[in-house]
Amino acid sequence: MARYRDPRDMLAPEGIVDAIDSRRRADLKQALAWPAHRQDARGCVLVLPDAAWSRRVLGCLANELANAQPQHAHAVLELQGTGGYVVSVRAPLASPSGADELCSRFGGGGRARAAGIDGLPPDDLERFLAAFASTRWGEQAPMRSR
Repeated sequence: MARYRDPRDMLAPEGIVDAIDSRRRADLKQALAWPAHRQDARGCVLVLPDAAWSRRVLGCLANELANAQPQHAHAVLELQGTGGYVVSVRAPLASPSGADELCSRFGGGGRARAAGIDGLPPDDLERFLAAFASTRWGEQAPMRSR
């Protein structure tokens, strides 16, 4: 990109842009075919394997799922070689809050509608799944007194 005054000028002559887009589409297609780990009327959880393709599409996949099912919450987890998980959470687009509160309970953070956890220990997986399933999306938590 350094050779171009405007980064958009790079798009036409550089073949790498098409290669990256092609790889992203193939990765996303593979991820969208991955079976749900848990799914109910309120949300869906996918647990992807420790693979390069799953790392490349983690957040993008969460966004795709949220857009495809705006009434549902989504969590996409990617198994890390260390045995823990990277987690990307999307609150339902129809009730866009709660993702940050859920993730902060597990050492993560983010925004109300989109948040994540960089290192969910394997021992916390079931606790996270239970918390995800019981989250009341779109409802604000009561104010804490100090």
